[in-house]
Amino acid sequence: MTQRLLLPLDGSAASTRAVEHVAAKARRVPGEYEIHLVNVQPQLPGGITSFVSREQVAGFHRDESVKALAAGRALL
Repeated sequence: MTQRLLLPLDGSAASTRAVEHVAAKARRVPGEYEIHLVNVQPQLPGGITSFVSREQVAGFHRDESVKALAAGRALL
C-alpha cells in the first residue's frame, strides 16, 4: 500500500534535510511513497497590504513559495 507523505518546506536547511531523508528512503523502495511538498507563506504585516494590491500580495507569496519548494523538488 502506498504511503502518502506531506512534507512542509520553508526554505530552511532543516526542511531540506527532511526531504533528503524521505527521498533517500523512497528510492530504496520504489512505488512505496507518494510525496507531496507544501509551503505556506506568513501573512504580510497589515501596513504593507494597505499600499499594494491583492494581486501583488498573491504574486509575492507565489514567488516565495516557488523559491522555498525548488530545493525540495530538485531532490525528488
